[in-house]
Amino acid sequence: MEVFIEHKPRHLETTPAPGRVTEIHMIKNCHYLYTLWPTISDEQGASLAARQGFHAAVFCLVVTTIVAVLSGLGFEIMDFDLWSLINAGFMGLLALGIHRMSRTTAVIALLYYVTGRIEVWCQYGFQAPIVVIIIGLMFLSSVRGTFAYHRFQAAERLDGLHPQLARNPGKPSPAGAAHESPRS
Repeated sequence: MEVFIEHKPRHLETTPAPGRVTEIHMIKNCHYLYTLWPTISDEQGASLAARQGFHAAVFCLVVTTIVAVLSGLGFEIMDFDLWSLINAGFMGLLALGIHRMSRTTAVIALLYYVTGRIEVWCQYGFQAPIVVIIIGLMFLSSVRGTFAYHRFQAAERLDGLHPQLARNPGKPSPAGAAHESPRS
């Protein structure tokens, strides 16, 4: 009698041997790979995607504030001056709006960031394209996330009001079918 023992190849292991870390195990534990463009399948995923725009706006706020203060102290950095603190304050307001899941604020933040980058590129040339693309994707993800968040919220409210309608939006409920008059 022969016994067949099936072995998994080492590269398909999900838990590494002691002292050994596989690539799949590292990918599962590395949340940064999934956060650049998160999947939005539920309210939590939508919230995660929207928070990216919040973090991008806070990053822009901090960098703009630091550069504006340095330029106020006498360092010449592009066209920054103390008036740039107004831009930083506006980005702070946008960050607050994204944090509160405002769709309008997420769209305004994306447009504000893109137009600002275009203006800088027109004046000074192509500057740090990888950083610009990553932050732009974060703002775009916040637009996706805020819209999906409100869609999930609306579905949840609809489910609470009429569970049968929320599950089958195209089909009438059995109670509604009893009230319909037959057609001749």
